[in-house]
Amino acid sequence: MIKLADVRMTIVGSIAMLLSTTALANGGWAVIVYNPATASWGSLHGASSRADAEQGALNYCGQNCASVDVNTLEQENSGLIEAVAYDGWVALATGTGGYGTSDRIDNQADAEQSALANCNSVATNCTILRSVSSFVSSPDVDGVRPAKK
Repeated sequence: MIKLADVRMTIVGSIAMLLSTTALANGGWAVIVYNPATASWGSLHGASSRADAEQGALNYCGQNCASVDVNTLEQENSGLIEAVAYDGWVALATGTGGYGTSDRIDNQADAEQSALANCNSVATNCTILRSVSSFVSSPDVDGVRPAKK
């Protein structure tokens, strides 16, 4: 015999699980860092805080970004370029003589188009180097283009 209390607990538990799964799948932070002097870059997506996303991107950037910490990166005097998004997409395009980033945008295509337009205004032969989504589960499986470095 099923008790009403058991049914209520099952329903409450199911709703809580659904809400927490949705929250994890549809938000967070994404960051791309780029060192124009060395063409090194790193990115991280799906982080729960901006600082975690920035630190992860710096770590993936490697030695060419090792001397920069999160506080210096956020002060915009590190020599690195940062593209950051909460709950959206961000992209970086590079070309001969420059680069361009997008602001936070709702979809990958528009983020990449914005980065390319910004790059083409200062450089030639621009291509997308990286685009990332803050969404943990996105249509391209891992939320990044191209495949993880």
